[in-house]
Amino acid sequence: MTTTTTPTPPPTKKPHVAVIVLGDVGRSPRMQYHAISLLQNNYRVTLVGYCGENLCPTLATAAATSDLTVLRFDLPTPPALLRRVAKPIYLLLRLCGMIAALIRTLWFALDRDVDCLLVQNPPSVPLLFLSYLYVRTNGRRRRRRTGLVIDWHNLGYSMFDARWMRGVARRYEMVCAPFADAHLCVTGAMKRYLEDEFGLESETMTVLRDRPPDFFRALSTGEKHDFLTLRGEEFDVCFP
Repeated sequence: MTTTTTPTPPPTKKPHVAVIVLGDVGRSPRMQYHAISLLQNNYRVTLVGYCGENLCPTLATAAATSDLTVLRFDLPTPPALLRRVAKPIYLLLRLCGMIAALIRTLWFALDRDVDCLLVQNPPSVPLLFLSYLYVRTNGRRRRRRTGLVIDWHNLGYSMFDARWMRGVARRYEMVCAPFADAHLCVTGAMKRYLEDEFGLESETMTVLRDRPPDFFRALSTGEKHDFLTLRGEEFDVCFP
């Protein structure tokens, strides 16, 4: 009598999404909520951004697991005096610092098995173009395409004060936007603007409005009383 055993198939590798914030990721709740949603839907996530504020409790707990990797870095900042006496040089040096930090993070610190980049816009300079370069080069190394999704919080060119800089930044943003495979828009008005002004196809865009995650809830009666009592002690107000 012979027995046959069915070989156990290898475990399916979870898709890997890198969530990129060119800023203090602790101050970007929307991108943190994206990371939480991806983890809850069985993705591996690498969260990338500047050092700074602590992550929300859910992500801080998840960081102890193998499904979430957090890459945070400090951006080199030129002396504040240079900004006052030679602002163009200050901005150029700051831009060079951003480029160096992104190249170091994307090409050397980030795992090569990334299936998709989800990037926050703004800032668009230099993130959008470097993200496009990364997905192209990473796809060739993996011999499998890496996707690019832009989450439009606002328009990057609107961050610039000088008129000529706004014009250059707007053109840059218009050129880079179609490189993405898909777009998330915080409002319907943003989606319509990108369709009308940037020529993006409606089929590639989804309106994803902000909403609080599950750990936000209404206070119970007892918690309200405790909160008002505490505040009353601070401001010398009596609550029943």
